[in-house]
Amino acid sequence: MLSLLFRGWAVALANAEALPESGSELPPLELGWMLFQTLLVLAGVVLLAYILLSWGGKRLLKLRDGGGQRSISIVERVSVDARKSLLLVKVAKDYFLLSNGEKDLTILSKLNTEEVEQVLSSNNKPSGEPGLFLKKLLDRKATKEKEES
Repeated sequence: MLSLLFRGWAVALANAEALPESGSELPPLELGWMLFQTLLVLAGVVLLAYILLSWGGKRLLKLRDGGGQRSISIVERVSVDARKSLLLVKVAKDYFLLSNGEKDLTILSKLNTEEVEQVLSSNNKPSGEPGLFLKKLLDRKATKEKEES
C-alpha cells in the first residue's frame, strides 16, 4: 500500500530530474491517481487504527482492571424507579446491599455470605427447568383445570 505511494513519488522525482533546470515546473500528476493513493493510504490508516484499538484496547482494559481479577463487582441491579436502584455488591468475599440514588450511594446492610450464595446458586438453574414465575403460572392453570373437571 505504501509502496504504491512511494513508487508514485519516485516517478515524480525521476521526471523532475529529467527536466532542465531552466525554471521548468514538474509535469502535473494525474489527479485521479493521486486521489486513489490518498484514499488507499487513508483506508490503511483506518484499518490499522481499528486493529490496534480492538487488539490493544482489550489488553489495556485488563491492565487497568488489575489483570481481570476484580475485588469489587456488582452482582445484581434492580431499578426502583427512573433514578433509584438497589445494588447487590460483592466486595472480596462479603456481600452488601446498596441504595443508589440520584446523588448518593448508601450502604443499607451487610448480607450473610452463605445465604446470598445459596440464593444465587438456586437462581442459576438449568435452562430446561421453568423459572419461579412460570411455575406459579403453570400451577394456577393446573388448579383451574382441576376445578373445571
